Formats: sequence, structure tokens, C-alpha cells
Amino acid sequence: MYRFGTIAFFALMVWSGAALADSTVVAQAEWKPSPGGAALRSLAFPGWGQAYNRRPLKAVIVGAVEQGLIFGIVREHQLFRDARRFNDDRSATIYKDQRNRMVWILAGWLIYSSLDAYVDAHLFDFDVSDKLSVNVEAWDGVKISLGWAVR
Repeated sequence: MYRFGTIAFFALMVWSGAALADSTVVAQAEWKPSPGGAALRSLAFPGWGQAYNRRPLKAVIVGAVEQGLIFGIVREHQLFRDARRFNDDRSATIYKDQRNRMVWILAGWLIYSSLDAYVDAHLFDFDVSDKLSVNVEAWDGVKISLGWAVR
């Protein structure tokens, strides 16, 4: 099961990269991700929302963390079952607590990755230029312009 998830995750990353390579510059300029779609994609599959926003490094990091947490939860549950089968209550309690803690960490990470995809989609076409400027019209005909260029 875990291997299938890993293979599917990397296949999605390769597919996302291939889709980006085939698109033209004109199509890229017109396309803008949907924030809700990015958030739902991030919840549905690890890193899909970040890949949808064209952030492949984020997608790999988010997917790897989620996959690692899922693997850790499964492993701790197996250790918990083995300890319970051998009537080792102390170890079983430790494994159960670690498993439950990892489930909460995974839940928090899912919320974080979904919010990250949502915000990143909103800021997709945000201008990140070196020139900062503000134009304010205070009264009739009086305009204030402040600018700062980073060099």
C-alpha cells in the first residue's frame, strides 16, 4: 500500500512537470490557479495542490513529509499491536501515545499544506519586482509618489 502511494506521488510529480513543459508562454500568462481547487487538491493527495500552483519543490517537500508521517503512523501501530500481543503493557502504551501524537502532527501538516496551497494560489500573479512605489492622491490635484528601488 505504501509503495503504491509513493509511486503514485512521483508519477503525479512527473506528470505535472510534463504538463508544464508542453504549455506555451501565452497559455501560462493567461492561466491562474483556483485557490479552492489548490486547497482541495492538497487535501486529496500529498503535494498535489503545490504542484497545481507550479511549485514543484514545495510539492516534493510536502509530499515527502506526509508520506513519512503516514509511514511512521503505520509503523508505530504495528509496534503497538506486537507489544499488546506479547502482553507488554508499558511498551504498548508508549507506542500508542507516539502513534496518536503522529496522527495529530499529520492532521496539522494537512491543514498547513492546504492553507499553503490556498494562499500560494491567491498570490500566484503577485508582482515581486525590485521597485517599490506608492501613489497617493491626497487632495484635488495633489499627488504624492513614494518610490524605492532595490539595487
